[in-house]
Amino acid sequence: MANRGRPLARRTQEAPWQSRRFQRAFTLIEVLVVVIISGIVVTFAVISLSSADGSRYAQLDAERFSARIIDICQQGLLLNDIRAVSIVEDTFTAMRPVEGEWVPFEAFFEPSEAVRWELELDGDLWVPPEVPGPVLWCDGTGEWSPFRLHLIARDQSAHYQIEVDAVGDLQVEQLALQ
Repeated sequence: MANRGRPLARRTQEAPWQSRRFQRAFTLIEVLVVVIISGIVVTFAVISLSSADGSRYAQLDAERFSARIIDICQQGLLLNDIRAVSIVEDTFTAMRPVEGEWVPFEAFFEPSEAVRWELELDGDLWVPPEVPGPVLWCDGTGEWSPFRLHLIARDQSAHYQIEVDAVGDLQVEQLALQ
């Protein structure tokens, strides 16, 4: 075989880490650095989430309660039926009339232990004897018994108020701490 003027290519033996295939990959040190940095970030995220103060719980409870109260009233609107929310020892239970008696139809809401609740009812409200505790009413037209519910973080870091007027307008606002 003739060389035709080209020098013979000399093949050199390269180490595996010097080949092109290995030069495109990450080194072990680079991978370890990324894993360590990711671990540090995850650690800070877990610490910050687990040590959430009462203000976050108060905000979540206000959002959850207002969403549930709207849902209960909309169920009554769809069925043209009255709905009630009974409040006993910081537990809220949705109730409906069935054959002349008030029957709980779902566990409505249990607030977090980091939040204290204070309920203000506007006016004198009729409470049937078989329904325990104060009651919030929503009739079949979407009108509510007016009330204000204060959600106060036990560590005094936040104060939210949920207010519903007689026509069913619901407002959630964060109040200044006193």
